[in-house]
Amino acid sequence: MTDYQSDRLDRIEALVESNARALEAMGDNVNKWQQESQRDRSRLYQAMTQLAQTQANFYERLDELEQRQDDLSRRQREIVEILKLLTQKLQ
Repeated sequence: MTDYQSDRLDRIEALVESNARALEAMGDNVNKWQQESQRDRSRLYQAMTQLAQTQANFYERLDELEQRQDDLSRRQREIVEILKLLTQKLQ
């Protein structure tokens, strides 16, 4: 083998090793990205679950508020009727 061929073979080997290291680093980056993506997805699902629970609680409280408003309106009507009766008796 000539010096030229040996030198060329050495450069090819160095290039192959460099490419192998680059591919390994890319694989590591892909694995890291996948792990981060999975963690972010998990956090997103947790946030969505919390949001859904918060919305359910909100609508539950809103329903309670509407019921209380209905009760107050009913009581107000009863008070108005009582006042009407009292004013009629006083006249």
